[in-house]
Amino acid sequence: MLGMIGLFGGLALLIYLTMKGMNLLIAAPLMALLVAILNGLPIFPQLAEEGAANFLTNYMSGFTGFIGSWYLMFLAGAIFGKVMEDSGAAESVSQWIVGKIGMKRAALAVVIACAVLTYGGVSLFVVAFSVYPMALSLFKQADLPRRFIPAALGFGSTTFTMTSAGSPEIQNWIPIEFLGTTPYAGWEVSFIVAVFMMVFGYWWLKK
Repeated sequence: MLGMIGLFGGLALLIYLTMKGMNLLIAAPLMALLVAILNGLPIFPQLAEEGAANFLTNYMSGFTGFIGSWYLMFLAGAIFGKVMEDSGAAESVSQWIVGKIGMKRAALAVVIACAVLTYGGVSLFVVAFSVYPMALSLFKQADLPRRFIPAALGFGSTTFTMTSAGSPEIQNWIPIEFLGTTPYAGWEVSFIVAVFMMVFGYWWLKK
């Protein structure tokens, strides 16, 4: 019971701290440490039995493994986003979108841009970096808080476009190897769920 409280409490605290502006690289390890303590996981290798899991070794191995696997992707995305920002491309695209759907729907413009790129085959990790400059420009013009930009980016790239039938993202392709399905498996259910996520997600974002 205490472990479950730690798990959900740590997640809730992580969301709260990041929404309040705390650096994720600080908040994430702190909340992971909290979850480990409440679940009785040894902090240091010396305190764990031989071959047993411990916080320091397992967390850092997972963290460094993730960074190592995706470093080039993050770097390419960051460079692409910076080029878009400095060249004025992000500003130009944002002005075009505003002209089409209006400044009042700046958040929707960011969501649409992410959705088009994600479903078009661009890795969602790259999408976050490439659309961010445009989102920053749009939110500034619309006088919207910058802290909602991650919500708009996440909604447009990691929800209905990431796992929907036919999506070229790896999250939709992983089950093929294990279940022997196709990228369009269960498209009828997927379509209904995608529409629900789009409608409910945008309503929640506006609220």
